[in-house]
Amino acid sequence: MSSRDIILEEKKYSRGYLFYVVEDSPVLKLNPLSKLYSLIIMSILAFLIFDHSLLFILIIITITLFFISRIPLYMIKKFILALSGMALGFFLVNTLFTHIDGEIVYIDFYVFKIPYTNYGWHIYITDATLRWAGLIFLRTMILVWISLWFLVVTRDTDIIYALRRIGLPRSAAFAFALSLRSVSMFYDDFVTVVEAMKSKGVNFSEGGLVSRLKKYGRAMFPLVLLALRRIEEFTKAIESRGFSIKCNRRILYRKYSISKLDFLFFITFTALFIIMLDLSNIIDLLSILFLWWRI
Repeated sequence: MSSRDIILEEKKYSRGYLFYVVEDSPVLKLNPLSKLYSLIIMSILAFLIFDHSLLFILIIITITLFFISRIPLYMIKKFILALSGMALGFFLVNTLFTHIDGEIVYIDFYVFKIPYTNYGWHIYITDATLRWAGLIFLRTMILVWISLWFLVVTRDTDIIYALRRIGLPRSAAFAFALSLRSVSMFYDDFVTVVEAMKSKGVNFSEGGLVSRLKKYGRAMFPLVLLALRRIEEFTKAIESRGFSIKCNRRILYRKYSISKLDFLFFITFTALFIIMLDLSNIIDLLSILFLWWRI
């Protein structure tokens, strides 16, 4: 073989809820309980912490999980843009429609006002408004990023296993896993319909915003029909397998052991939980002392 020959290393992939992940990813070796534990810890911290800098650190930790898991970013690029746009939308809504008194008033005017009343769209943006909107934005980013990571690196059977292991009834675990699977299938159907429309000559990149929304709106009717077909297929598949909601003693055919990597995960996220709460309390105490000193 000459030096010009290129040796391509074959990679094997394993499918999670949404995408395929490289099989040698260290996260796939984790017990599903470890992944669920990390999801719960990050979600709780997102609601308990009120400091922007600490929330930003949590976002960096969540993004680091994607790199550790060896998840190709090009696969989740559309999801990242959509979820980040949703978080930005929450920021704008809280900025334009929330009235919080602060020390500095940046904008204070009525976009429109009902005559002889005090009702209308009153934009009142202060430093406190921006802090609150930024808090909502960072919390939303943490929740969507950690949820996306969990769904990418976890299989549907693993989610059911983890929920059953923490004591959730079989019917509730099955319903939760089925709802997540429905979201994944809806996205696959959406991509299929959009690609079919493109093959018929529909260009989604042309026209203004309203024109593009109308084009995507045309895809809703076939999506509804596909959803109804999915429901019928699910119903027949469940009935053919003798599924019963009342039966909670179903045997788990696949069991996972607790490895050293799982212990490391549990210890790391437990320590992260304790440290972040302590730092949050310290920052709150310093803020109170600073305000008292100014007074």
